[in-house]
Amino acid sequence: MGARGRGSRPPRLNVYEVFASVQGEGPLVGEPQSFIRFSGCNLSCHYCDEPASRSARPEAPVLDPDGEELGTVDSPARPDRLVEAVVSLEEEVGAFRTVSLTGGEPLVQPLSALQRLIRELRERGFRVLLETNASLPDRAERVEVDIVSADVKLPSHGPRMEGFPDRCLEFLERVRERCELVYAKLVLYSEECFEIAPDVLERLDGLELDTIVLQPATDGEKEPGLGELWGLARGVKSEVRILPQVHKLAGFIRK
Repeated sequence: MGARGRGSRPPRLNVYEVFASVQGEGPLVGEPQSFIRFSGCNLSCHYCDEPASRSARPEAPVLDPDGEELGTVDSPARPDRLVEAVVSLEEEVGAFRTVSLTGGEPLVQPLSALQRLIRELRERGFRVLLETNASLPDRAERVEVDIVSADVKLPSHGPRMEGFPDRCLEFLERVRERCELVYAKLVLYSEECFEIAPDVLERLDGLELDTIVLQPATDGEKEPGLGELWGLARGVKSEVRILPQVHKLAGFIRK
């Protein structure tokens, strides 16, 4: 028998869906992209876009921008099968050359399979964007992507949020010079978020990231006025943006 033993197989990726849409958050908002959404997450944030993606499903749909199904991918999926699905999707709807890995949390997937997926996408000429909760700093240097979008977590963002935002700041420290573009999103969900935000923004400023995004949460506990958001932004020395979750406002999330 081989080293892996009888009946074993290389690690695969739990995928929830593959789809074409526009980026709805951060400085690339409005950019048409292909997305691979993975199943599974290590957190349970109150403002999660896709709570259903925390659970696996045996078959992942491949969807065009209108949400029409073009095919399916078995899940867990081989990395090469996901690459084929993205290539086929872009042949069908048009090529925009950026693939966003989202979730769930991509970094909870088997690292060897995720590394292979990223490598094969980049070999095909795709620019790879990692959307992450930045909670796993020990994995920050294990994947080679072009863009990192880090959702900086705060204690009030959900249950069991011990060690935040420190874990996210450590993650960003490790990736900030490894990628073409690294930006942080600070989701402002509650009054507690606004109380802690000035200190967190000062620490983010010290990392010299490409962009810091202040993102008031859609349907959050607090609805801030522009003046309050402006007050936070004017204290940031880095490039800063005030952006809502555009994909939610525009209805790009399929129900």
